[in-house]
Amino acid sequence: MPHLSRIVFLIVLAPLAVAQTTAPATTQPIYTGKSPAGELLKKWWAEGTAAGNIGDLYDNRDRTHSELNRGPFPQLGKYVYPKEVLDRKGDWAAQNTLLPGIVFGNSSTSASVTSGGSNPRSYYVNPRGLAFLFTQYTRNNLYIYPEHQDHDPGHNGVGGGYGDVYPTNTPYLIISQGSSGSDQPFMKAVPMTLAAFRPDVKQKLAKGGLLMPTVQMILRSCANNVKAPEDYLTGAAHPTVFEGGNVDELKMVQLAHEISEDKVPPIALLKVIEEDTFKNGVDYFEPEGVTEVLADTPCAVSRIWRATAGKRRMVVSAEQSGDLNKRPLKFHWSVLRGDEKRVTIKPLNEAGSRVEITVHYPERRAVWPGSAIESNRVDIGAFVNNGAYWSAPSFVTFFGLDWEGRKYDERGRVAEVGYGVGRPRVTVKDWRGVLDGLTEAEGAPGISPDLIAGRLKKEDLAALKPIAAGYRAKLVTKDDKGMKQLLEERQSGMSASVKQLIEGALNEAIAFEMLTGFTDVEGMLTRAIRTDAKLKAAYGAIRAQLVRSGVAKADGELVSLTFAQGKHTAWELVQCQRYNADVLAQLLLPGLVTADKRANLVDPRLATAKAWRDVYKHGADGKVTGWTRLGLEKAYEFDAEGRVVVEGKAATVKYEAGPMKGFGPMELKMVVGEAQ
Repeated sequence: MPHLSRIVFLIVLAPLAVAQTTAPATTQPIYTGKSPAGELLKKWWAEGTAAGNIGDLYDNRDRTHSELNRGPFPQLGKYVYPKEVLDRKGDWAAQNTLLPGIVFGNSSTSASVTSGGSNPRSYYVNPRGLAFLFTQYTRNNLYIYPEHQDHDPGHNGVGGGYGDVYPTNTPYLIISQGSSGSDQPFMKAVPMTLAAFRPDVKQKLAKGGLLMPTVQMILRSCANNVKAPEDYLTGAAHPTVFEGGNVDELKMVQLAHEISEDKVPPIALLKVIEEDTFKNGVDYFEPEGVTEVLADTPCAVSRIWRATAGKRRMVVSAEQSGDLNKRPLKFHWSVLRGDEKRVTIKPLNEAGSRVEITVHYPERRAVWPGSAIESNRVDIGAFVNNGAYWSAPSFVTFFGLDWEGRKYDERGRVAEVGYGVGRPRVTVKDWRGVLDGLTEAEGAPGISPDLIAGRLKKEDLAALKPIAAGYRAKLVTKDDKGMKQLLEERQSGMSASVKQLIEGALNEAIAFEMLTGFTDVEGMLTRAIRTDAKLKAAYGAIRAQLVRSGVAKADGELVSLTFAQGKHTAWELVQCQRYNADVLAQLLLPGLVTADKRANLVDPRLATAKAWRDVYKHGADGKVTGWTRLGLEKAYEFDAEGRVVVEGKAATVKYEAGPMKGFGPMELKMVVGEAQ
């Protein structure tokens, strides 16, 4: 997809648009296409009961890359950007200007998931962006953006994607599953829905700021995966990202036309009354001024879970919710995403308009049972009903940082938080060398039975010999396409592709606690560091990092595990796997494989990277009395106030972020003051 430009969120009211129409809109038919929904629009227009698209504007922000075909919508105008806006590329990517009137638009533009991500993500990581979206939402502007790579199966790129990387959920946008063109089903359904409203209803909703909230309610309640009315109050109706195949434009226009002026849907508005708060430098660690608040907008309350506490409490009111006809409201709260057993919603009054929410730390899990997409977020939905319709959802969300490895004890107290978690991956750099090592008598010595050969089926090993010969031949002729096919496509006699089998075996090997637990690997490593001074120095650096982490101790020439509490924690296992990957890439198979030790993806606009783990201590009352910080150049002892303790004296600590390199995370540095 085209690359996403940086966004500055300033609410600017644009000059009046120029509607591109060949004749006055009132003389044009409502719809000229052929579809069941379109036939209803034509019928209602003839009866005078449909508002049509007169005055509605379409805004395309990808320069026709995925533009709506306005042919079937003769009444629909198009926003035309003035030359000065075009000259500064103000017609591109996410919309940061509030357009007057009723406007819907799209932009099939995005950066890659690791270099900024989709347009919605750029809004969602920015408090000002979320505030701007609420303004659009209640001022009759609605935009559709593809997720591109921000909501796909996989974890940190393994399996193809990264899961759901959005830090919050809102009703302010429509995000489509997929890339360029995935927005088309929604772009067709929205103008049809706007046209289907009765004239007095559309006017009332637009004037009251509830037109787009009503469109959102209609889209969600009419989705094909929402099988029964009660499903509307579940996560099925309110995902972060919508599948185009679930759009039912016929149901949408029918519901829009059904709404009468005295029964327009209400809106749920939220306000945080009180909540647990935490101290930077004690409960979490970020540069000065960073809090857990991502958004406090009326329809999306969003928190980033930074603090070490395993649960937190928030009191939220929906008492400011409204109905344009002053109809009495009924309130409903639902856990839309996350483990319902780890979320408690307690009504604080008879109406249920004010609730106490208690949430436990959001562990990564599938976005819904059976889904291949995972998330680190908990979503709670707030709804109001006026006796005729439910409102669009408003959200309270809590987002965990995927690069943290946390452990809580049996009493729910924090025992450890390790930062920079992410399973390392080994990939082959020199395929000829690896294939020769597996098929030739004088192959690479590091390709031992424990590492690769012993993990492959006999038939796969036998089939490798002709494949290796074919690869060498194509290498000589520089047939890159042929080499790629040999590696990535399943060949005759193989149970999977060569790449899948060999890299799978390597990554299976490093997944164990210690690679040196295998006898032949330990022997090879011992011989290498005894006979090669360069390799010995390299191993010394690899070993030193594992020892600094507190996971291992030096044991002669090698290392041995020292898990203090028996079973390893998530962070400890990651350190062992990184050690294994380095040993494999630098010592056993140098030049043949490379190791990728990246932490799990966290948007660098949300948090800084840390190179340590904190192991916590507790007093008899269960409160934290301090912690030990491991993984840096030495171990540090902290007291309960977040001060470093040296020889009985405490020194204050400041946290500063290093420079941002490209779109990579900024590394957090601890600066220790003088002991008092």
